[in-house]
Amino acid sequence: MDNPPKPLLTPKEFSERIVPELVRRWENHCYCRSPKFIKLVSFNFEDYGNSPMSLIDAELMISNIIFKRFEPVSGWVSSNGGSDRVDRCPQCAEIFQSRYDQYSISMDRTTTRPRNPLPRAPTGDYTVAIHYFRGGEESLRQIKDFRVADSVEVFIAGITNVE
Repeated sequence: MDNPPKPLLTPKEFSERIVPELVRRWENHCYCRSPKFIKLVSFNFEDYGNSPMSLIDAELMISNIIFKRFEPVSGWVSSNGGSDRVDRCPQCAEIFQSRYDQYSISMDRTTTRPRNPLPRAPTGDYTVAIHYFRGGEESLRQIKDFRVADSVEVFIAGITNVE
């Protein structure tokens, strides 16, 4: 892979097209049992031994679903140079632990994981991009379990498919 994969959407398009649809569908059932949702919000560059990266789709999902629709169990608490937070799904009561770190003015990331083990898809889809520091293309090559979704519809279907 010489160049990063071409995204399907910009962050603005994701926020305008995907977020409202996923929020609307979330009102009928949560995504805590969706392996693709768990895979997406759990993206953590540290799992690959990489330099700092963030998955834009995950950041937008965490912000718009978990932080805006889940019930805070604890506020942000400083920890190891970053911040941690705990939230509960109001629909199923599943608990999620979030971690936020800022690496520079142009690089931060949030990752969220369920406290209890939940099924996670072997491969995650995204529509926007993985954001990384200049020169991070080699680190991007290490990530083999995320790929650009075949379409926006496939991405939405994967997130909303609850087992």
